[in-house]
Amino acid sequence: MVMRLPLSTLAGGGGTGLARRSWRYTKLSLRTAERRQFSAQGWRKIYTFVSTGQFQEAGELMEKLVHATRVDAVNYLSEIESS
Repeated sequence: MVMRLPLSTLAGGGGTGLARRSWRYTKLSLRTAERRQFSAQGWRKIYTFVSTGQFQEAGELMEKLVHATRVDAVNYLSEIESS
């Protein structure tokens, strides 16, 4: 099945597009060298799992990365609010 996305989704139309979410992710979650290194290491491991057929492990690690990113972003935004 081929999924077709509206151009507005890719271009960030309506504030919910892929481009806008990617930009927000970069600004919040990859703002420090430590976070960038953490993310890169995780995605390298996911690539290794997928390329060796370990799809369950890849999925679990991806969920952990997403959760860690969410927690870090919430903590960062909380710090900004309290400043």
